[in-house]
Amino acid sequence: MYCINVSLFCLNLHRKSLVNCVITMYSLSRLYNKVLAWFSFLFVALIISSCSSDFWYKECDECHGAGKVTVSCDACDGDGERIVECDDCEGKGVIECWFCLGHGRVLCNNCGGIGYENCNSCWGRGTKECTWCWGEGKVKCSYCFGKGTDLWGNLCYQCRGSGFKICDHCSGTGYDECFSCRGTGRQICYRCSGNGHTDCDYCYGYGYLRCSSCGGSGKLVVECDECEGEGKVRKMCEKCKGKGQVKRF
Repeated sequence: MYCINVSLFCLNLHRKSLVNCVITMYSLSRLYNKVLAWFSFLFVALIISSCSSDFWYKECDECHGAGKVTVSCDACDGDGERIVECDDCEGKGVIECWFCLGHGRVLCNNCGGIGYENCNSCWGRGTKECTWCWGEGKVKCSYCFGKGTDLWGNLCYQCRGSGFKICDHCSGTGYDECFSCRGTGRQICYRCSGNGHTDCDYCYGYGYLRCSSCGGSGKLVVECDECEGEGKVRKMCEKCKGKGQVKRF
């Protein structure tokens, strides 16, 4: 009886040990598979990482690997030229007349700005030579006709024998008051009509001249400084951010 009990005890002990051994081996097998999987993943990752970058990246189809693309210039809308404001006239198309300084009127060059000039008839003297005595102040006696004696040989009582008498027209001075200037010796300037100023000959009284730089338009067509007249510029590719390559996956 004692032997049977001992045998049963040993059998039960052996059965438990076998179950525990199976469980332990199963756990070790699962751990081994996990470790193997991790090592396999690391090995594959190492191989892939050692490959060239062409495996991960491909050439950008937008810039074809250049990193930049050619686009139309925004500054000139692709024309290569821009319309800017003229600096000389500040966009007005006209500039101040350099001769009259923008006033439109200048001093009369005929009278010097005083509004009158010397009389053309008497040359500024105010008097003219008497047309009756021609400046001599005396004329032939009308009674004796300058002979000094009458028809009978007697002394002319009008000229007292001199044959001349004082000119009644100029009172013996030989000069008359100028009819043109009324004795003032000057007359209104014909060029400025007495104003002393005339319209500027360069700007015709407007005070400004057409701008020669822009032809009066106030605008200038210049070469675009952004694209240097080509109408196109090179910009960074937005797809690859200038790298020339994009991710393959």
